Amino acid sequence: MFNTYEYFDELNKRNVKIRFDAGQPDLSPNKEILEALIGSLDKMGYGSARGLDELCEEIAQLHGVKREQVVITPGSKFAVAALIHNTKCVSLIAPYWPGYKGTADLLGVGIDVSKSYMEDGWLPRVWTPKGDSIILNYPNNPTGTIPSREFTDKVIEEAEVNGRLIISDEVYRDIAFGERRFSILDYMPKRFALIHSCSKTFSMPGLRLGYVVGDVETVKKVVKFIRATITTLPIFSQRAAVKAIRILEKEKDRITKVYKQRVQYACENLDSSLFKFKRPDGGFYMWLKLPNINGTEFAYKLMEKDVGIFPGEAFGEEYVDYLRMSLVCDGELLERGIRTVNETARNWGSN
Repeated sequence: MFNTYEYFDELNKRNVKIRFDAGQPDLSPNKEILEALIGSLDKMGYGSARGLDELCEEIAQLHGVKREQVVITPGSKFAVAALIHNTKCVSLIAPYWPGYKGTADLLGVGIDVSKSYMEDGWLPRVWTPKGDSIILNYPNNPTGTIPSREFTDKVIEEAEVNGRLIISDEVYRDIAFGERRFSILDYMPKRFALIHSCSKTFSMPGLRLGYVVGDVETVKKVVKFIRATITTLPIFSQRAAVKAIRILEKEKDRITKVYKQRVQYACENLDSSLFKFKRPDGGFYMWLKLPNINGTEFAYKLMEKDVGIFPGEAFGEEYVDYLRMSLVCDGELLERGIRTVNETARNWGSN
């Protein structure tokens, strides 16, 4: 079985130069955010388990909700844990971000998976969730899909009727390339949680700062989980996030322009006779189907050529002939990396 962290360790050990593997943005954080962070480093006391009042208020205004519907979390993965830890089963659509399964396995929460396919736009043909919670992730990691309104209408209605907690992981919401958008806040169901973080939009994954917006009772449960585990979050990182939220629109425009250009380049330069793919609606990933090649074997072969890429089986065991390419390098590295990916696939039989 493929082990994500062992693979990352091997890439780091070999000091691989071209990194299409991890979803770690290469863009520099905005200097205004860094200045706010540095200027608050003397704030080392305890804070509220819910989060800094000023930050909660900024997020509430951003999303048009009440402040008691907001809680700050140490990244999105912790938010997932806080939301599912007292559920019995969580329903996912494959391919899915590996962090969902890893968190559920750690907490002893069951997983119910429905498959999706490229020919259906990476939406399940029929989705009948069995879990008492469901996770939606759009723009999707790894496919980049943003669903139709028709699909989300049905999903939300089904979840509402059956009393499921709807968790909407929207960490890529600010990186969308067309008119289509999705947010759970367009529906405001009875039981819901929107997850967002500073990692992708603001290129600060190491800050480990995210938030949940949800119904009041769900948010209370997250606050309780924080009190029982980490107690509180650093005040200095939250002050940086206040500045980040205030310049959000400027940052969205900046990063979306960059990632859209990279997606365009990848779509034009990946050899379509070797790889099948659907152009992503958002995010910064290409989800590639290989021509009868095992994705994990292919990834390890690329590692020998100084290129890292993520094997598809990490996103669901049925996707062994897929790769996720993270477009988080630019210029000559991007060009050389895609050229190496093409050449490796083209010459696979002789490798």
